[in-house]
Amino acid sequence: MTQPSPVRPITVTVSACLLSGAAILTVLDAASSLWNYYMWVDAYENAVADGAVASESFEGFGILSNHGFAVLQVAAACAMIVLARSNWRGRNSARTKTWWLGGVMLCCPTIDAAGSIAFRSAPRDPIQQRLQHMLPSWWAPTRLVLVLLLLIALALALVLLALPSANRFFRAFAPTPLPNPSGA
Repeated sequence: MTQPSPVRPITVTVSACLLSGAAILTVLDAASSLWNYYMWVDAYENAVADGAVASESFEGFGILSNHGFAVLQVAAACAMIVLARSNWRGRNSARTKTWWLGGVMLCCPTIDAAGSIAFRSAPRDPIQQRLQHMLPSWWAPTRLVLVLLLLIALALALVLLALPSANRFFRAFAPTPLPNPSGA
């Protein structure tokens, strides 16, 4: 007879939902980063056209770094969805991978939030001044709230997976040792 599967605790359910929400927020952050990049390019081109700054070639690096980071964010969001589903099913390996990916993902939004705050308080060069006028007034606070929500969702998901009720749930799915065929 098969054993009945253990009841999933609310901590695992909420953690999986938070991971899914964090994945959605990560995709939104990737899209907003790309939009912000293209706004910066427009501000740069306007500053060059007005003679406020010298023309320098940055497009190759800027496009590669911004688009590459956006692809990594979308890949991490997909991984979070897969891990949320695996955690939902009680896979202990998924829980440890969630802690690893979540720890890495906690660093990126933290740096992003610090950059957003620094951008608002930094002395303005001609490009930043143009960018500030081009972006809507709600842009910076909304992006900061998005990043903070992402941080909170990730941190809560990781903490919920570490609670004793979640630990019992994941240990219930631990493989039982096979009998030794030699009888020893």
